[in-house]
Amino acid sequence: MKNQISENQKLQKGIFKQGDLVNTKDMLLRMCKFYPNRPLLAELDNNKNVVQYDANQIFENTCALGDSLLNLNLAGKHIAIMAKNSIKYIFCELAVTNGVGIFVPIDKDAHAEHAQILLTKCKADALICDSIVLEKLKDVFSKCEKLKKIITIDKKIEGFDFVGDLIEQGKNLQEKNFLSLNVDCNKTCKILFTSGTTGANKGVELSQTNIVQNVHNFLDVVPYLKQNKTSLSVLPFHHSTEVNTHIYTRMADGKLIVICDSIKNFWRFLKKFHPNETIVVPMIANAIYKNIYTNNKNPKSFKRRLRLHKFLCFFGINPSRKIFKKEFEFLGGNFYNLIVGGAPLNATVAKGLNEVGITVCNGYGITECAPLVCMNTRIFDESVSMGTACPRLEVKLYNVENNVGELCVRGKNVSTGYFEDSESTSLVFDKDGYFHTGDLVETDKQGKIFLKGRKNNLIVLDNGKNVFPEEIEHKIESSMPYVKEVLVYDAEVLIGNQLQNVLCAGIFIEDESLRDRAKIESDFKALNSQISNYKRIAYVDILECEFEKTSSRKLKRTSAKNYHTTNKGVLI
Repeated sequence: MKNQISENQKLQKGIFKQGDLVNTKDMLLRMCKFYPNRPLLAELDNNKNVVQYDANQIFENTCALGDSLLNLNLAGKHIAIMAKNSIKYIFCELAVTNGVGIFVPIDKDAHAEHAQILLTKCKADALICDSIVLEKLKDVFSKCEKLKKIITIDKKIEGFDFVGDLIEQGKNLQEKNFLSLNVDCNKTCKILFTSGTTGANKGVELSQTNIVQNVHNFLDVVPYLKQNKTSLSVLPFHHSTEVNTHIYTRMADGKLIVICDSIKNFWRFLKKFHPNETIVVPMIANAIYKNIYTNNKNPKSFKRRLRLHKFLCFFGINPSRKIFKKEFEFLGGNFYNLIVGGAPLNATVAKGLNEVGITVCNGYGITECAPLVCMNTRIFDESVSMGTACPRLEVKLYNVENNVGELCVRGKNVSTGYFEDSESTSLVFDKDGYFHTGDLVETDKQGKIFLKGRKNNLIVLDNGKNVFPEEIEHKIESSMPYVKEVLVYDAEVLIGNQLQNVLCAGIFIEDESLRDRAKIESDFKALNSQISNYKRIAYVDILECEFEKTSSRKLKRTSAKNYHTTNKGVLI
């Protein structure tokens, strides 16, 4: 399937009048030409004061840092970064990826042993890090053979270079070479490690062509923000979505992005900066839904207002800001666009948010595609798809059975493979250049893509039936809103005097008062009555704590069986 270029692309203005972006340095130069003094990045400094940077300042600081890194003899080197989200982080990425070397973002919260593995795996010559990371990894550095240079980013530490100083020093250097550096747009400029939800982290190689193509893919399918509108950035920068798909696209679009340094500060930033949109994972979308619906202090009034809003919308009137003024206060008052990725969004949540006037865009991406593949920009029904593929991409289904096949993607945004791992690369690319995502999907006549689950997560029962655990998990979340986290898996359970392999669900209920075994048994029996026999849950583990998660807050599926018990749960 190959899509036509969308209406959105035809309407592109500003820096896109000169055609497609060549690389992110080209993007910076065009930004300085079309909106040089417009604030594009903002954050809170250490004193909680708002700091803003316009296009000219972003360009100047990036060039200065690039010149300083060259002056430190880091040309062509692998430069890793382990730091919280910040504007300086963006300067580092822009400088390194535009001719200095290869940029390698690593989770700042990775424990020392894991960090050592990744730093060694990516052959890091230098590391840019927060002071807290410096302290955590002090015993690791000597074990990383190639690592010779440490630079701090959040504050000065005696004996180490500091990003803030390097920027100022770069402005005063006599010899400035960064701007004139040749950027090979098809050469690896960034290595992103996969999240490791189902196995070991692999280093995905991305080029400037991959990155800027992703910018165009996003702007082809997501509605433009109007002039002077604000977007809030909250997801970790070491994953592909936030920088590639959020920061760069909104900078290119000339819109202000507020950098939130931690997911923990999300709600505070919403109230302080009054943003119009954000990109989040389903966990945050679920929390927004819960605050609007479940935690509503006057449910009867809320239901009446929902009916009134639906009635007025039928006649083309959208008074959501007035009708739901109280509900929108905790979102800052101006919020209207929520982009969700990382995992499928619960249909009830998507529909509920749309019904109060929040436009929900449900997207699908994967690191190897830099990451965006498809986006559903209109979710108003119970059947939530991932939308259609971005117009510049080609997609196909491989090994189709019962209308379900593996999603394969080809396009300029697709990586060329994994860093120094030709074996893994050969397993995911076919002879026609399609990347095999490992995700099983089905499509409808309009080309909309419905995600069924990961190929590696597929549960094959003794009777040969295939079970997509994600499908059942979504049904559990929809029918049992008190369940905060759930994973479905197969495992042995003691039934009578024998161990039998059955379909299980591990659930975490945050409110201890709702951990009623009789109610849980009743609710699962009710759910089982609505689904096929072979998909029915036979046993439920009730967890005392949350599942292990990746830094982007995805549940680690491989941890599900760590919490499993054979006879302490609830037999259904």
